[in-house]
Amino acid sequence: MLGRMMKYEIKATQRTFLPIYGLIIIFALLIRLFTQFNFQHMNGAFSFLMGITIFIYVILIAAALIMTIVATSRRFTTNLLGDEGYLSFTLPVKIHSHIDCKMLVSLMWAVLSVIVTLLSVFVLSVDTNFINKNNPFFAEFGADYSRCGNMAHLITFEIIVLVLISILCVILQIYASATVGNLCGKHRRLVSFGTFIGLGIAQMIVYSFIINYIKIKNFSLPMGEQAMLSAIAANIGIAMAVTAAFCVAFYFLTYWLLSRKLNLE
Repeated sequence: MLGRMMKYEIKATQRTFLPIYGLIIIFALLIRLFTQFNFQHMNGAFSFLMGITIFIYVILIAAALIMTIVATSRRFTTNLLGDEGYLSFTLPVKIHSHIDCKMLVSLMWAVLSVIVTLLSVFVLSVDTNFINKNNPFFAEFGADYSRCGNMAHLITFEIIVLVLISILCVILQIYASATVGNLCGKHRRLVSFGTFIGLGIAQMIVYSFIINYIKIKNFSLPMGEQAMLSAIAANIGIAMAVTAAFCVAFYFLTYWLLSRKLNLE
């Protein structure tokens, strides 16, 4: 059932994201095409056209990020906390499934937004000259990476997982904030925004305390390369655990409010 719900959710949201992704790649290709010309021979009209193209490209990148956040909030509040909630909660589906569906699809679009952005930057910047110019750097980086061995693989894996968990944490923070705001009648949006800020501040306090503790605990004394890598891997692991804990807290707060305190009036 979750798969069917996700399929419907993707169909409902792809009309928002796919055109933006396509335009980002198209404008990246246009900018790349323009840069193949000699800038010294550009006339005023050509320079103006390229400037407009770059401006639109930047706007599209920002739009992809903003639309990810807006769509995450809007789909959740409209389908579960708005008028459509009457229909959604009459379906033979558990509340967990509603949350999971929205959460996983939002995570998918957030990751795709990052991938498309990075792909467009790759299209803009990477060519034979770029590779030749930076080949010494790539070679040195590859040698350092190989020298670090399994620790390099572990840290890379941890960073990727931490990014995914962090994105998921923001999504669930939005859901928790929207659900809290739903309890407050006419001031729902204001309370939702205030709750989001409050939860963010709480996270910053916890992270600040942990970071200061880790700094004193692990880096107060000189250490070798392998010890430093081990400390970095351990610290990233702690960050993953704390972020995952916030994810769990936001998830179950959302679930509890939807199951016990839902207000669709």
